[in-house]
Amino acid sequence: MKLNLKQLNKIRDLTEEGMSLNQISNNVNVSKTTVYYHFKKIRGLTNIKPKFNFNDDTLLGEVVGIFTGDGSFYFEPKGYHYQIRVHFGIKNIKYLNKVKKLFDFSFGKSFSTKKDGDNKLILETHSKDISHFFFEYLNFNGLKIKHGVCSPRKRGIYHIYIFTRDNNRIKEILKPFKGR
Repeated sequence: MKLNLKQLNKIRDLTEEGMSLNQISNNVNVSKTTVYYHFKKIRGLTNIKPKFNFNDDTLLGEVVGIFTGDGSFYFEPKGYHYQIRVHFGIKNIKYLNKVKKLFDFSFGKSFSTKKDGDNKLILETHSKDISHFFFEYLNFNGLKIKHGVCSPRKRGIYHIYIFTRDNNRIKEILKPFKGR
């Protein structure tokens, strides 16, 4: 569908005002795909690909350990969204800020901070690549994780153990690896 000059100008103006694709599509009365075509010419790509920055195994072990202990993953098939979250108590704001800096640096992508109820905070991003990164190292097999511990066994080889809700048994869920 070819847009007239008035529609193109309206898309440009609404994009610069910060309106969402959905709002612009409804306002101009054209498909969301058409709006996105013009939107990305104005604002550029909105989905930033991660750039993995793991200088050493210690940093890699720390990131995987934090995610294993406090993280969660959710895939929403209808919208095709990969959601990665790390959960914190409201009193752990200093720790959340430290982890945010660590994750922002490690993945080259900004994680947002959200409040969840009265006493929880969440560090969150959406990325298929980051979720696949964690699945490269972790083997969940449908486990419900209660909490986790990361421990180096030998130099450069890390194993992550978790205490599960069934029998409080310790299970190894990290595939052993040597560096990247």
